[in-house]
Amino acid sequence: MKSLLYLFRRYRLATLLNLFGLGVAVATFYLFMTQVIYNRTYNYNIKDHDRTFRLEVKTALFDNKWGCHLCRPYEEIIKEIPHVEQTVNMAFNRQTNVTVGENTINVLY
Repeated sequence: MKSLLYLFRRYRLATLLNLFGLGVAVATFYLFMTQVIYNRTYNYNIKDHDRTFRLEVKTALFDNKWGCHLCRPYEEIIKEIPHVEQTVNMAFNRQTNVTVGENTINVLY
C-alpha cells in the first residue's frame, strides 16, 4: 500500500491509467463470464434440453433474412427424418378470436 501511494504521488497519470485499465479488464472479464454462464445454462431446467434444437431458414417472408417460420411442406419433410422425434412450429398463433357484432367466436386455423 505504501508503494502504491508513492507511485500515485510520483506518477499520477500513469497510476490512474493503470487503475482504470485494471477496472476495465475486471469489468470485461465479468461481462464475458456472465455471458458464458448464461449460454451454458439456458433452458437448463427443461427436461432433455440438450436434445432441443431450433431450425431457422431464409425465407421471403422475412425479406430473405433468417427466421423460424416453416411452411407445412418443410415441416412434413423434417418429420420424416428418422432422428427427429417431434417438431413444434410455433411461429404463428393458429387460434384467434373473431368478433361479429356482439358475438365472439374462437377460430382455429
